[in-house]
Amino acid sequence: MPATITLEALQSEDMRNLLNVVDELRHEGLNGILSLPQLVVCGDQPSGKSSVLEAITQIDFPRNANMCTRFATEIVLRREPNECITAKILPDGNQPASRLERLQNFNKSIGDFSKLGELISDATKLMEAPDPRNPTRLRAFFTGVLSITVSGPTVSPLTLVDIPGLIHSENRQQTQQDVDFIRNLVNKYIQNPRSIILAVVSARHDYANQIILQDSRRVDPHGSRTLGIITKPDCLDEGSEEERSWIALAQNKDIKFELGWHVLRNRTQAETSATHEERDDTEKLFFTRPTYRLVDKNILGISALRERLSRLLFAHLKQEIPKLGKELNDELANVLMELSALGHKRATVREMREFLTRASMKFHELLQDGITGNYKDPFFLDAACEATPSANKLRAAIQYDNSRYSEYMHLYGGKFQFDGIPTEVQDLLGDKVEPSYEDPQWKSIKEETIKFDRGDAVAWVRKKMQHSRGQELPGCFSPSLLHMLYWEQTSRWGNISSFYVEEYAHSIVHAFVRAIVQHVMPKDAADRVWEEILEPSLTSLLENALAELDSIIADTRRAPMTYNNYYTDLVQQIRNAKRLANLRSIVESRSFPYNNKKVVDVNTLVDTFKHDVPEPDMDTFTSEDALDCLLALYKDKLKNYIADVTEKVVERHLVQPLLGSTIDPASLCNFTDEQVRDIASEPEHVTRKREQLESIKAGLEKGQKAFRRAIKAFG
Repeated sequence: MPATITLEALQSEDMRNLLNVVDELRHEGLNGILSLPQLVVCGDQPSGKSSVLEAITQIDFPRNANMCTRFATEIVLRREPNECITAKILPDGNQPASRLERLQNFNKSIGDFSKLGELISDATKLMEAPDPRNPTRLRAFFTGVLSITVSGPTVSPLTLVDIPGLIHSENRQQTQQDVDFIRNLVNKYIQNPRSIILAVVSARHDYANQIILQDSRRVDPHGSRTLGIITKPDCLDEGSEEERSWIALAQNKDIKFELGWHVLRNRTQAETSATHEERDDTEKLFFTRPTYRLVDKNILGISALRERLSRLLFAHLKQEIPKLGKELNDELANVLMELSALGHKRATVREMREFLTRASMKFHELLQDGITGNYKDPFFLDAACEATPSANKLRAAIQYDNSRYSEYMHLYGGKFQFDGIPTEVQDLLGDKVEPSYEDPQWKSIKEETIKFDRGDAVAWVRKKMQHSRGQELPGCFSPSLLHMLYWEQTSRWGNISSFYVEEYAHSIVHAFVRAIVQHVMPKDAADRVWEEILEPSLTSLLENALAELDSIIADTRRAPMTYNNYYTDLVQQIRNAKRLANLRSIVESRSFPYNNKKVVDVNTLVDTFKHDVPEPDMDTFTSEDALDCLLALYKDKLKNYIADVTEKVVERHLVQPLLGSTIDPASLCNFTDEQVRDIASEPEHVTRKREQLESIKAGLEKGQKAFRRAIKAFG
C-alpha cells in the first residue's frame, strides 16, 4: 500500500482524536442507527466528483465503465496496525431474503489498489438486478452502498461518500425513473445535518444550470455545511469573460456559501496515468497563470483544500460530537425501552416457566391490591382525572357502580313511580331526587318507568283487588292482592339487575383483569393467557353470578315474607303520617288569627271531627290501605334485594373468586411443558426483534465506551 494513502496534511492531532470518536462508532456498526459526520462528494454528471475524491484521499479509482457512479461508494479510512483494504455491501433491506443474504455475505479483501477495479466490478455484478419496470434490462442504479475500508498504521480516520452524479434528463440509457432515483439518493445524503456537502460543479457547463447547487441550497440555505468545489477550470479560455465569471463564483461573489468555494484542476483524460505527485505539480503550475494571481491562494488547489477541510472538519466535529453523544444515549435508552416492552427472554421451557412465574406473582399481587383497594403500585395510577374511577382500581370502581346501581334501583327499579304522595309519607319512604350522575346506558330504564299520580295508583290497586277478591269482609284485602301488586311493581328487578351485573360489574372485572395481564406480560403472551385461561375463567364466574342472580330473582316471585318489625313499623308510621296530615288539614281549616297567632276553638274542632265523614267507598279505602302496605313492603324488600345483588352476586361470584380462578404461581406447577410452550413461547418475529435489539444494544454500549475513550483521549 503506497504511503500516499496517509492524510496527515488533512488532519491535526486534535481532529484525528475527534474523528476517532466517529470511527469507533462506525466500526461498531452504528452508522445505520446514528447520523454520523461524513464528507459527501456530490455533483451533476459528469462534474469530476471521482477526481475530487481521488485528490483528497490519494486513492486511484477505476475509470473504465464508469463503475463507481452506479451506486453510493463509502470510503472509510481507519487507523489500524496492519494494512488492509476490504469491501462489503450494505444492501437496502427492502429485498427478497435470499438476495439480501447474498449481498450481506459479500466481504472481500485486497492487498493493494491495483485490484480495486476488480473488487468494484465483482460488487457491481452482485448488486445488479433486473429493472422491475423492464425485466429485459438491468437497473442502471442501485440503492445499496459499497463500503470500502482502507486500514493502515499511517491512515487517519475519515469517511467520504461518492454519490452517483445527478442526471438532467432522460435518454436512451437512463430513464426518468433513473433521473428521479439519483436525485432522491443525493437528497438522502445531503439532508443529513451532520454531512459536510462537497458540491462539485464543472466549469464546462453553466453553473446556474447545475442541479446540485439547487438541491444543496434547498437543504442548507446558508451554506453553513456546504463547500462548493469548481473543477475543470482548465477548460475555460484564459482571460475570457466566462473565466472571470467562474473566478467571481469561486470568490463567493455570486452564489454565496458560508463555507465558500474552492477550485481544483484535476487530471485530464490524457493525464490518467500521472501519479498523485505529478497531478499536484501540474495543478500548482496551472494556478500560476496571471488570471489567478489576485485570487486568494487558500481557495486554490488540493493542498489548500486539505487544509480547509481540516479546519472545517474540526469545527464541524466540535459542534456535532456533543450532540452525537446525546443521540447515542437517547438511542440506547429507546432500545432498552423496546427490549423491556418485549419482556424477559423465552427461548427454553425453563425460561418460559420463569417468565410465567414472575408474571403470575405480579399478577396475583396486583389482583389482591385491586380487590382490597391498596393502590400504591404505579399500575393503579390514573392516566387522567375521569368522572368515574378507572377499572384499574377495581374496588373503587365496584363500589362506585354498586352505589349507582342502588341509586337507580331506588329511583327507577319499580315498574311504577308514584307521585302525589303526601309529604309526611314521602319523608318516610325517602326523597325522590334525580340521580347524582346521569349514565346514558341507564336512560332506557328511566324512560320505561310508568308515572302514576295518587289517583292513578289507587285505581290500579282497585282494579287488581277486584280481580283477586275472595271471602274477605269489606274494608279488608286478600293477601294475594299484596302479592300481585308486589310482583308487578318488582317485575323489572331481574332485567335491571342482569343488565347491571353483565354490563357494569362483570365489565369492570373483565377490564381490570385484562389490564393486569397486559401490564405484567408482553402482548403476545398476554393475549394467549387471556384467551386460554383468563377469559374462560371470567366467563365461568359470570355464569355463576347470573345463576345466583336467577335464584335471588326467583325468590322475589314467591309470596313476600318478612320476619322483622321494619315492615309493620313502616305501615304504622305511614298510617300515622296520613292521620297527622288529615289532622293538620282540619286544624288549619278551623284556625283563625288572634293577637298575631293562629288559634282554634276546641268545641269547633271537636264538632268538625264528629262530622268528619269517613271514606264512603270501602273499595277505595281498602285500595288506599293496600297501596300503603305495598309502599312499605317494597321499601323493605328493595333494601334486602340490593344487598343480595351487590354482596351475593357481585362480590361473592365476580370479585372474591378472582384470586383462585385466574393464574397464580401454585397453579403453574401443574402445567405440562406443552402447556407452558403454548402459552409462553416467544413468537418468531419477537425473537428476531429481540436479537436485532440485543445486537443494536451491544453496539450502542460498545459505542458508549468507545465514545468515552475517544473523548478522554481528546482531553
